[in-house]
Amino acid sequence: MTAFEQLRESNADGRFWLKLDATDLKEGLMESFKGVWNRDVDLGDGKLQELRMVYEGRVTLVTALPDIRDRHSLEMELRKCIDSLSADIPFLDEGFKLAVQDYQKKFDNRSMPEENLKSANWNVVEYQTLLQQAQELKGTYEVQLGYLNPAVPLDIQAIRTSLRGLVAQAKSYLRNLFKKKRTAATHVMVLML
Repeated sequence: MTAFEQLRESNADGRFWLKLDATDLKEGLMESFKGVWNRDVDLGDGKLQELRMVYEGRVTLVTALPDIRDRHSLEMELRKCIDSLSADIPFLDEGFKLAVQDYQKKFDNRSMPEENLKSANWNVVEYQTLLQQAQELKGTYEVQLGYLNPAVPLDIQAIRTSLRGLVAQAKSYLRNLFKKKRTAATHVMVLML
């Protein structure tokens, strides 16, 4: 609206025509090396920014785990990771079931282009892989949590080394998980004056 106000002020007697046009986009979500998200639907309601904040919080959590030095803080942060992964599993399970149904429907349609069938198949594979990764990470974090039991002699350095080895795997999992939670734009609205 600010641009329209400036235009009106610059030429108060002018006549202007506005034209809206929707342009189709090839669907695809991206994240740059600098961590910038591209090609998302952003309706300006704050949901995309909220999802981004959740993503960044989880990445920060898994990155900071190996640097925690005391038992109690490490236990609390590991529990947060485990709870987050526990919440991911039903989402991924439901997504997997829907992806299988979509693939089956496309497979049964004999006139379906091969490219669409391949895309649906990759979606099934991606959900299945993410589900396995979530379960594996959760199990690994639970094992590390077990080592923090006060009845067991504590080797915090061994735990931190093990957690350090999981950072890259956890970050990759989170990047792919949040691609499934994001919504890809299918078109862009162009405003011409």
